[in-house]
Amino acid sequence: MLRRMAMVLFIFMFSLVALAEGATDAPVAQSTPEPDIPASRIADDGQVRVLLRSLNSPTMLHLTLSGIYTLEGEHPAQFQRDSMVTLLQSDGRIWMGAGGLWMDIGESARFVRHTDGTQLVSGAVIRETGRDNLYAGDLSVSIEGNGLRCVVALDVEDYLCGVIAYEMGDNWPIDALKAQAVAARTYVLQHKANAQNMDYDVVDTTADQVFRGLDTSLTNVLAAVTQTQAVVGTTHGAYANCYYTASNGGQVARPKDVWQDAEKCDYINVKDDPYDLANPLSVVYRADFLSDASDQTELMGLLLDALSEALDAPYYMDEITAVEPVRPVPEETRRYTAVRFDVRCRVRKESAPQATAGADDAILALDAPEPEYEEKIVPVEIEVFGGLKEALGLAINTGDYELITALKTEQGFALEARRFGHGVGMSQRGAQRMAGVEHFGWVDILQFYYPGMALEREQYRRPETKPQPTLPAGADTGVPAPTPSPAPLPELGAGEYIATVHVEDGVTLLNVRQMPTTQSTVLDRFSNGRQVIVTSEADENGWVSIRTAELSGYVKAEYLIAEGQGEDD
Repeated sequence: MLRRMAMVLFIFMFSLVALAEGATDAPVAQSTPEPDIPASRIADDGQVRVLLRSLNSPTMLHLTLSGIYTLEGEHPAQFQRDSMVTLLQSDGRIWMGAGGLWMDIGESARFVRHTDGTQLVSGAVIRETGRDNLYAGDLSVSIEGNGLRCVVALDVEDYLCGVIAYEMGDNWPIDALKAQAVAARTYVLQHKANAQNMDYDVVDTTADQVFRGLDTSLTNVLAAVTQTQAVVGTTHGAYANCYYTASNGGQVARPKDVWQDAEKCDYINVKDDPYDLANPLSVVYRADFLSDASDQTELMGLLLDALSEALDAPYYMDEITAVEPVRPVPEETRRYTAVRFDVRCRVRKESAPQATAGADDAILALDAPEPEYEEKIVPVEIEVFGGLKEALGLAINTGDYELITALKTEQGFALEARRFGHGVGMSQRGAQRMAGVEHFGWVDILQFYYPGMALEREQYRRPETKPQPTLPAGADTGVPAPTPSPAPLPELGAGEYIATVHVEDGVTLLNVRQMPTTQSTVLDRFSNGRQVIVTSEADENGWVSIRTAELSGYVKAEYLIAEGQGEDD
């Protein structure tokens, strides 16, 4: 059964407890005093459009419409709460199945959410996501290649509830969640402002922000979004670029150092991050090796290649005496692009061969004395990216973002790689440590990672709520609904009988067709309980002809329950 809850979240806001993940000494999370945040001059309607790219264009979708929905498109319809709907792409058309009925609804359709007079959260559950989470908004479906493409339009605050839970987690410290909420809100609104003519603002993957719909059981996440409602980061009168990363490896990166075309962000600069570095949950990859590298064959091969280029004589490689990361790019960072190894070698000395006369003066014999070797410390540099990173299993990312450090061990050395993600802006692991162990509030966290960025409260100009539709049947626009008081049925003719419309699975209306085929014109739509006169037996496809005081048409016999049968005249 789908989880439901009232949208009035203040009931539980004052009793939230959140512990830092994996931190046994994390304090009880307390809401920080509400700062005095001025109203923003940036106007927005508070709605965002999310392309559900994670679905990978399936050929079929199974929806549970947890709320009152109407279908807009070639064949409008209305659905009650918890209606089950199946969508199928076939030959460039979308087919909808509901309550046993299938109909061609065109090349695109839009399921519009309406208020239903309750405080229950409304939204669509999409089976293909593998979760019971609610996509709490309007759902537009179109054809993309051989599959279906979905865009959900919803309130930005509802969107954030489906982001924070998967960018962090409900058991993270509440102030870390609040800082994440502000960063994620700013991110999506900034992208929306630059969406131009696209039909979506962001996608639901890590290409933008992970979005998995609303899980109403995650109370800390919901509270973090609500307690920072509408707060955004700004700079120079516009949305800030609130980049964030899983872990920065102990040092914040500048946007322009990662993306050449990044806008200048004077509020994000290179700085050490002791909180990310101190968090035991920050990602660290480590490779240990002996002084002679005999336990790391790929490292041994890289060293031998480098020594062969550095020396022009035969040699023995004895041991590594020192290891140091070098050549940082940019220069003031710890993103080292090479590691220098000082290697003790025995290098063969040059010696001239001695010639002696033999029995035949035409033949010279060369004496070959035992070669002499001299000990040298040979420095060689090996590239990190495209070299050591792959050879030693230090690749945390597909991109070249890692920070490298070297350590001396009892038996040799070790190299460690840090930084999970691009490293720009707020570190999620750093924020976790700041809130859960160091007791910083969410404003402090934002000021640390985005110094100079202002906080403002957005003044949403939300569109009017769409009430449950009550349009009359046969209306040219909007959603048809059954006539409130149908005219009395006429008298029965020979072989005719009365039947009652009975459609299951939550579908509210039964199509009455002009001809016995789903391709025929819909004359009207009858609700459950509507009485009709059946005037024929079912044909081979299950169609029967029916009539009322207003019309005559065709429906499937399986959606009728016979109540009586007239006598022959």
